[in-house]
Amino acid sequence: MLRALPRPRLVLLLLAATLCTGCAMQRRVTIDSNPSGAEIWVNGEKQAGTTPVTIPFPQYGYWDVRLEKRGYESVATQVRVASQIDGYPIVDLPYEVFGGTRNFRRVVPMKPLETGNIEQRVEKIMQSARDLRRETHEAVAEPGTPDRQAPEFVR
Repeated sequence: MLRALPRPRLVLLLLAATLCTGCAMQRRVTIDSNPSGAEIWVNGEKQAGTTPVTIPFPQYGYWDVRLEKRGYESVATQVRVASQIDGYPIVDLPYEVFGGTRNFRRVVPMKPLETGNIEQRVEKIMQSARDLRRETHEAVAEPGTPDRQAPEFVR
């Protein structure tokens, strides 16, 4: 014959069993690009497939996202999912116990690459390189660096 548990013990037993059941709340974020179909990396890990990609996450926060698509500029950004009521201690208990799903969607815009004359683009890059070389050559050397005009550098 089973003996009935005193009410406080029963409540504590049920609470302990509930806490041991684990997290039933499912949180997911869908990251998409405009246009869709970009390769995606989240926190440095390449994701399977192309955007839109749905990623489960245990806690709210920030993710480093990189998107690449042929014909578009690559994008590196942070995606944020702000904490909701189910992310706060104690208040989150009903959400954790009874489960449920939280879905979030973030869209990252991508710019098309410039489609100008390739020779002009190459010349622009080369001019930038020449300018950078001239700037670094004209820069003042650190103390103790031999002068390029010194006889030891003359060949």
